[in-house]
Amino acid sequence: MKFEVHGILMLIAWGLFAPLGLVVARYGKPATAAEAMAKVTDPAKVTDPAPPAMWFVVHRACMYSAVVITLVASIIALSTVEEHVDEVHTKIGVILTSVLLIQPVNAYFRPHKPKAGEAPSSARVAWEWGHRWLGRALVGLSFASLISGGELADADYDEGYYNVSVALVVIWCAVVFLCEAHRFCRWYSAPSQSGGQQEMVVTIRAGQ
Repeated sequence: MKFEVHGILMLIAWGLFAPLGLVVARYGKPATAAEAMAKVTDPAKVTDPAPPAMWFVVHRACMYSAVVITLVASIIALSTVEEHVDEVHTKIGVILTSVLLIQPVNAYFRPHKPKAGEAPSSARVAWEWGHRWLGRALVGLSFASLISGGELADADYDEGYYNVSVALVVIWCAVVFLCEAHRFCRWYSAPSQSGGQQEMVVTIRAGQ
């Protein structure tokens, strides 16, 4: 029963919350480049300090939920088995949980966010890239953990955990593919080449 609870919690954390937090952070920022540009060029639309954007609120809630649920699931697993790293799945789980703890600490000590129209500092740029790619690596690693854990669960219980894990991975990969395709089509169909490039620059500066 403890192993099943562990598996269900990890499915919730890394099959729902973490991928949702990643998708919201990448695609839930300003809907159009024109909107982002308007906030930069029109001082009347800039509020300082600006309230947290909805995408950020959802992203933070999802990722902190994933952290808490993962820690609970890891404690359950480690308190149940004698050999903690005797299989590929458990090795991936230990690495995932260990690296995961870096993200909330890293997010808390993030460098100062630049004001509207202000260029970000080199420390801010480095932090954004590091935080972003570490998060993506964690989600990718978690997919491997979900699938390997599903195989173990099916071998012990034969209740379709593997199929659920694979289905979640496929769904999120499809969501990311469709969002990336839509994003590329919007850039490619810009009125001019310079307009398309301008849109991409604004999008990147917005942190997308």
